[in-house]
Amino acid sequence: MQKNDYPKLRECPFCGGKVKRVIGVMGLNFFKCKECGAVVSFDNDYYNTHKNEAIEAWNRRVNDELDKC
Repeated sequence: MQKNDYPKLRECPFCGGKVKRVIGVMGLNFFKCKECGAVVSFDNDYYNTHKNEAIEAWNRRVNDELDKC
């Protein structure tokens, strides 16, 4: 993976809209839906300082884990 080659963001879990990653104050990672305006952030310093891991956490869905069972 190259420096600016981050995982693709999955759709908004609320409306299915497109989502963008927003870097907030002090480099905090937020995910905002361009359609419904939902905003998600992690109350976790690790995800706020590790871009790829934050994106992977955003992309994770409960149903994905249940499908593996």
